[in-house]
Amino acid sequence: MTKYYLIALLIVLFICCIIKKECYNKLTTNKNRYIFWTGGFDSTFCILKAIFIDNDTVIPIYLSGIIDNIPSKSVRRKNNKEEINSIQNIINVLKKDHPEKSKLLKSLIIIPNFSLYKNVKDSLQILYNKKMVRRPICQYGYLAQVSLNLNKPIEIAIEKSYKTSIMYKSINRFVTGNVKNKRIHQKYINKYKELDIYRNFRFTTLHLTKQDMLRIAKLNNFDKYLYISWSCWYPQKGKPCGRCIMCKDRII
Repeated sequence: MTKYYLIALLIVLFICCIIKKECYNKLTTNKNRYIFWTGGFDSTFCILKAIFIDNDTVIPIYLSGIIDNIPSKSVRRKNNKEEINSIQNIINVLKKDHPEKSKLLKSLIIIPNFSLYKNVKDSLQILYNKKMVRRPICQYGYLAQVSLNLNKPIEIAIEKSYKTSIMYKSINRFVTGNVKNKRIHQKYINKYKELDIYRNFRFTTLHLTKQDMLRIAKLNNFDKYLYISWSCWYPQKGKPCGRCIMCKDRII
């Protein structure tokens, strides 16, 4: 009787080990990824690559408040409505065309107006003095503040472009790590303290041009979503202005 009891116990333990292993595999292969999403070309690619190619769960984050050029109003984006509409359109089409994949995209986290901490403002001023950001108060400061507040690695879509992307030219030489974990190397943060505000950024598209992104999207059948993304800063009656930097930089 004892013999059969031991055999049964071994079988139960074996089954438990299999179940535990399967659960572990699910947890390790289906990770939550936080990604800043504006509804634009680059960030939309970042979102969809994570879903279609990496098969990861994505938690998208959108900043709905004023995140550029405070207190001046001379350069300030006026496209919140269009960005939100673009995000919602993409979500709706994704749910219709790929209901299973759409489950990997979690509810959009919308963050309204908030203030920058002094250390972030000070770092931005230094970066501006070094010509590493366009303005002393800009979107990268607000995005950095969110990543610091949440204390989580958050992906930010920066394209490979020496011509138009000042962020790429500024930080590319400091970045290390594999594709999913591209970040500012700690040795550079130790040397240039102002870079510390970027420590939670993950630059998963830094090695890709817009043309690369479109090619990858076509190969993996999610390029249609890039065509319904939004880029313009200063829309005119709901249409792209055709004159701003983002309009001129758009390839589709």
